[in-house]
Amino acid sequence: MKKLILTLLILALTTPLYAQDLNIYERLMIKSILPAQGNVIEVTLINDIKDKVDLTQEEFKEYEIKAVPNGLEWNDQDYAIDVEFTDLELGEIRKALKKLDREKKIPADKRFISMYDKLK
Repeated sequence: MKKLILTLLILALTTPLYAQDLNIYERLMIKSILPAQGNVIEVTLINDIKDKVDLTQEEFKEYEIKAVPNGLEWNDQDYAIDVEFTDLELGEIRKALKKLDREKKIPADKRFISMYDKLK
């Protein structure tokens, strides 16, 4: 187990980062499409991705993010942040997107398609 953690750490430190400009919707969708289970490497990457795209308490306050019957609502649709992903993390996101596409489960939502195009 120690060897696996060391290998992941070395990969994380030596892998180039790719910055993606992601809005609140895209960050929420990335979290929702990632699998809940996987092998130890996949789960480690998934947790790292979720940590990077998580909304902060400050964002909840500033953008008035609140729960509504059909999901979440916020006051600034254009607000976005740069999120840096490693090759491995981007690979996990792409794998989740490809699975949705293969299973014909891509939502008929322009925002989702925009995110799909950005990350594929």
